[in-house]
Order: sequence, then C-alpha cells, then structure tokens
Amino acid sequence: FVLEVANWSRLGGDSLGHTALERRPLVRVGRDLLLLLPTAASSAIRRYIIEECIAAGYAEALERALGREYGHFFAGLPLLGGKGRIPLRFQNLESVRVAQVIQRVDEGRYYNWVFHTDTFEGYDDGGVVGFNSDPARLARVLNGAVMRGQREAATIPGFQSGITIVVSCGWGRGLVTSLPIASANWRVQSINAADLETLSLLPDRKPLSLWRTLASVEAVRRAGMKLRCPNGLLNLVAWEHSLGGSIAPHAELPVDFGHGGTTGVLMVPQNGLLALRLEVVEAEDAQMAKDGAGQHVLMRRRERSAFKEGARRAALYESWSDAAEGRLRAACLSGKRAWWIKVNAAEDAPTRILFEQWEMLGTWLAHAVPVLEAAFPNLPLKPVTWEVQFAVLRESAHAEEEP
Repeated sequence: FVLEVANWSRLGGDSLGHTALERRPLVRVGRDLLLLLPTAASSAIRRYIIEECIAAGYAEALERALGREYGHFFAGLPLLGGKGRIPLRFQNLESVRVAQVIQRVDEGRYYNWVFHTDTFEGYDDGGVVGFNSDPARLARVLNGAVMRGQREAATIPGFQSGITIVVSCGWGRGLVTSLPIASANWRVQSINAADLETLSLLPDRKPLSLWRTLASVEAVRRAGMKLRCPNGLLNLVAWEHSLGGSIAPHAELPVDFGHGGTTGVLMVPQNGLLALRLEVVEAEDAQMAKDGAGQHVLMRRRERSAFKEGARRAALYESWSDAAEGRLRAACLSGKRAWWIKVNAAEDAPTRILFEQWEMLGTWLAHAVPVLEAAFPNLPLKPVTWEVQFAVLRESAHAEEEP
C-alpha cells in the first residue's frame, strides 16, 4: 500500500477512481509512513482483497464469505431499534445472494426483510467506482424475493399490512436496480447496509418508528404537498429527528396548509444524514477491548448516560459478536484494563430472566469498577473476568408477558 517515489510521475495520467494513489495511499518520508489520502484507506484494502481473490479464482468463495459476514453482522444488530436478533441465511439465487426474513412488529403488522449482496461480476469494468453488471437480473431476483415474502406474510392469521425493506449489502460500488411498487397493504423501502446500521442504533428508535415516519409522509402528501428526499430513507429520518418527530416544519408552512387547495414541494435538506451518523457514532463509542483469552473484541456502549455520572460509574460496553452467537458478555473499560462479566445458564433457562440477570450484573459492575480501581491501584494491567453461572432460573409467576 506504499506509493514509491518512482511512481509519483504516473499520477497525472491516471483517471479519477483508478489512480495509483488510491491503490497505495501511503508514502515514505524518511523513516516515517504518511497516509497521504485517508479517504482511500478502506477502498485500497478492498481493491487488494478483491483483485487477489479474482486472480486466484476465488471470486465465488469471496462472495459466499461476504454473505456470511453480513449475516453475522446483522445477527448482532437490533434492527430498527428492536430487542431481538434476526439470524440471516443467504441463498444463491441466479448468482445473487439473498436472505429473507418476516418479522412481526405489532398486531397485524410485519416487516418483509430482503437482504442482498453484490457479486464481483464486471469488477474489471469499473472497480470500486463502477456499477453492478446486470441490473435486470438483480431486479428480477429481488422482485421474486419480495413477492414470496409478501405472500408468506399474507397467510399469517390477523395480517393487516407490512413494509418490505430491501437492504443492499455491497462492497463499495454502486448498485442499479428497480423495486416492486407499493400495493394496498404493502409499502416498499430500500436502504443500504451502512444506513440501516445507523438507523438501528439511533437512540429511542423502535421498530414501529418507521411506520410512524412513513404515515407522516403520506399525511403530508394528502395535504397537497409533494415531499422530495433524494438522499434516501436515512436522510428522511434525520430530517424528522431534527424537527423533533415531525416531517413538516410547521412554522414555515403556509397558513392554509392542510385545508384543501394547497399545493407545493417540500424539499428535505440533503445533508441531515451526516449529523445523524455523527450522533450515532458518538453515542455508540465503539471500542476494541482485549478479553481474558487475549482476543480483541469489538465493543459498543450499552449505557449511553454513563459519562454524565462521572467517576461514580464506569461506562458499560457489550460485545456484539457474542450477542450474535446468543452469548451474554459485557465489559467496563476503565482506561487501565477491561473488567468483563459473562453469564452462563442451562440451555432451557428462560431467555428473558437470563437477560434481566445479565443487565443487573452489568449495572453492578459499572458501579463496582471505580471502587475496585481505587482500592487496588497495583493490579496487573490485564483483563479481569467474572463468570457467573446460574444453576436454576425460573419464570416468576407474576412476571409480565414479554412484548
């Protein structure tokens, strides 16, 4: 990834998106390495992996691995703020890998999730700045998956309506396709994987929030206004978020808005998603921590109010890779070491009760760590782990039904 001085003169003849600097963003200055083009760091790594795999004949294997990684990633993500984790299994449909899940959101309301990855076909034509090579095939596969999911959901007793969400899981290049149009009982939305992550991690967001957002959009349109939001679903939610939960800025609307005869275009600002992404990144505060086995684990903040409580309470983080595998593990990061808490129980232990015990222990750990750090200042700078085993866990006779 180092661009040697002898190759600098070639940059003037390179085309944007395919320059030697974009492939090798590092340069040597004496004994130092400088990252001359930070925006190309990720794409340079992706280019190298993709091109090496294609050259070795492993393009299909890389496509399978991409599907597995996305499945693992989304299994640990609270989709649209939900509590449950949704396992994904990608299937090969005409060389397009698709995963589909029906999710109950409320009484009679369902999400029809359709996830799809990109292939590496046509990579030589545009690389990471190109587009998928067969938009018609992708549209055909997605249309079939959407229709199958909608038909399946319609057979569920009590079904009323649903939202199909098509999630593109790419590796950097643009994806061109077409989606089925909405019907009487179904809305259709599309979003990319990165934006879905942001939307799912937005504080106070719930699975039904999207239903309310789209209902607000329809109410604005019925009132005679055309809403334009070219930057997609995440930007629409960012606009709603900035207005405190409203789609229309009421103070700026005409006095006769909503009383019939009013027409106009409401243009949603296009850069709202930047502020929303920053808010989520700061709230999640992703960290890499070493566990007792010496493995580095990606952690995300579980309690976002921890900083406000000062030294009385340590920040509590959870391991999302463990959550994706059904394990309950969290840690407090003190700056000197990671203090881990892990919960184990019998396979038939009630999931809700086990989760509540894990939350209780995490709260205890967050309060205990500052005290322990002060009491034992000379502890080795190594991770500390508490492993809690519950022999018996039973549902309380008075336990509330899980929503």
